[in-house]
Amino acid sequence: MAALSGSKLTVEAVSVRYGARQALDQVSLRVADGEVLCLLGPSGSGKSTLLRLVAGVERPSSGRIAIGDLEVVGPGRFVEPELRGVGMVFQDYALFPHLTVAANVAFGLKGRGRQETTRIVGAMLDRVGLERFADSYPHTLSGGERQRVALARALAPQPRVLLVDEPFSSLDTRLRDRVRQDTLDLLRETCTTAVLVTHDPDEAMRVADRIVLLCEGRLVQSGTPAEIYTRPETLFCAKFFSDVNELPGVCRNGRIDTPLGSFAAPHLGDQTPACVCIRPQHLRLASQPTSIAARVVKSTFLGEVDHVELQVVGSPSGPPTPVTLRTFGWTRLAPGRTLAALTSLVPRSRFRTEFLMMLTTRALFALRRTLSTTLVAIVAVSAATPLSAQTLNLYTSREPRLIQPLIDAFSASTGIKVHSIFVNAGLAERVAAEGAKSPADVLMSVDIGNVIDLVERGLADPVQSAVLEKAIPAHLRGAKGEWFALSLRARVLYAAKDSPLTGFTYEQLASPQYRGKVCIRSGQHPYNTALVAAYLAHHGEAETEAWLRGVKANLGRKATGGDRDVARDIMGGICDLGIANSYYVGLMRSGAGGPDQQTWGAAIKVILPTFAGGGTHVNISGASVAKNAPNRAAAIRFLEYLVSDEAQKIYAEADFEYPVKAGAASHPLIAALGALKVDTRPLTEIARLRATASKLVEKVGFDH
Repeated sequence: MAALSGSKLTVEAVSVRYGARQALDQVSLRVADGEVLCLLGPSGSGKSTLLRLVAGVERPSSGRIAIGDLEVVGPGRFVEPELRGVGMVFQDYALFPHLTVAANVAFGLKGRGRQETTRIVGAMLDRVGLERFADSYPHTLSGGERQRVALARALAPQPRVLLVDEPFSSLDTRLRDRVRQDTLDLLRETCTTAVLVTHDPDEAMRVADRIVLLCEGRLVQSGTPAEIYTRPETLFCAKFFSDVNELPGVCRNGRIDTPLGSFAAPHLGDQTPACVCIRPQHLRLASQPTSIAARVVKSTFLGEVDHVELQVVGSPSGPPTPVTLRTFGWTRLAPGRTLAALTSLVPRSRFRTEFLMMLTTRALFALRRTLSTTLVAIVAVSAATPLSAQTLNLYTSREPRLIQPLIDAFSASTGIKVHSIFVNAGLAERVAAEGAKSPADVLMSVDIGNVIDLVERGLADPVQSAVLEKAIPAHLRGAKGEWFALSLRARVLYAAKDSPLTGFTYEQLASPQYRGKVCIRSGQHPYNTALVAAYLAHHGEAETEAWLRGVKANLGRKATGGDRDVARDIMGGICDLGIANSYYVGLMRSGAGGPDQQTWGAAIKVILPTFAGGGTHVNISGASVAKNAPNRAAAIRFLEYLVSDEAQKIYAEADFEYPVKAGAASHPLIAALGALKVDTRPLTEIARLRATASKLVEKVGFDH
């Protein structure tokens, strides 16, 4: 069995039978390198069974499993668990009660030298914030702390795949949210390939790059959170992620008539029994009466929303149809109360099965007062219904803490309220799934590859703005105004404090004089594939491959960890120099990352390297106006604000990033690194070379 190129884990037609019960039935899936995949489903669906098969603590009845290029399960083949390179975090953590925290973390490091083991354990405990508990025992820790110890123990040996079995289920809600985010941040930082089991759809949506939904041992559907939520293929899938209003009917002449209106169903045959499904959050209240009446049965206050139960009158002879909806930010709705219109928009999606047709639609609810009762009426509304002119919807993959100061300042200066929607992964997929009905006005992301992906998928709308064109150099924006860089992070050289180096080129990283002296994170990390792509743009494929082989030969340790680890390992004498982001210099030296990181930052010299005959390579944060932005004018105004002197100063002070606007001041800690000469190769060209760069990194075995 050959694993798919780029797959870290491959499961092919795996089945498990316990007597007469089929626990898994012909399940196949693939997990990409660095991907976080969630196995989701109700109790008894086969999630944990599949996890145990990958771990090797259970054998399948049939099928194959490969981890990377190693087939671990197949006809006549079974690789023992300890030889698979798999880490495991159990539901009950499974810590050894007689061992200290440090000894628990060190348990999987047998065979390493004492000095290396001590270094790894210290680094892992620092990463999870438990270094002060190194000599404590598990029973003295809280649930969240024990979970972090279990995670550190699983990650310490640098497993090829990490398996996580419902690790947050025993934590209270607030602690669970924090520990879950800390875990996800660590997985992202270490580029760990992970498979996480959960029965909670909200948790899966929050952490997963992709979700695999199981039911009774069968794979029901897989996809990104946006795909699986907006385009469920079965009624089970639709209902698993939220409540739905089910309106049964029969398809006649390509349409289904329901008490809420008639819906097109061209893919169903005549007289096919069907069901139209509408999620409660996809129905809206409005201020004007309409022809379809409904009585308010019950309204439940849930804090930010009211859950409203209605009885919709379908026809004079038919019984009332129950419908539920959720209103946002309203006082409790009861008979005799009147509400103004809501302005939230929802995407249009079609869900199909052999016997069901489910269509999410926009609907507008209007409330009117009569002498005897309160009525709610329902009609379909146009997809183009605009939001308030003083509202802006921002879809962003940037961490909220980094951009909130900019949003607050923009709203304060313009009066335009920004609704920020944080999309941790799959921004392009979500916007594409929402289609022409997407409420997104501005799409903001980090890394040029992600920005260009939005453009190439037709999700960005070209903008002509003299303000943006004047502030942003041509090589840092789209030729037609499809995207704009807003801030920069330079890929700089960290060197030992006493290094005689005063200047450096990226080409010099491959020089034999640095044999065994270079530290760097994974070559497949987006920061480094972008750097390799820039090298390709300057030197071509043959020279880039030779350069990569030279840099690999110069590594003082495996290409792994994060950028701050480069500074730590230079201080520890493991290497003399390395490549990392300028942003982390500010983070470390300011003390924002803690006292240990401040020590690392003080122990290094930072040099702004360049390409021979060129400039310094930069990563960007960037943004586009969404293709179907309902508030396009406000979106352009927001982008123009982000390149103003005020906003560029906020970028510099809050995020330790270089301003994209010439003449804008950098944070003093970043300005102290020297004048930045940005490489002028168009970032669009670099983005399109990233796939080739990734293949070259794999070809030379850079990370192995």
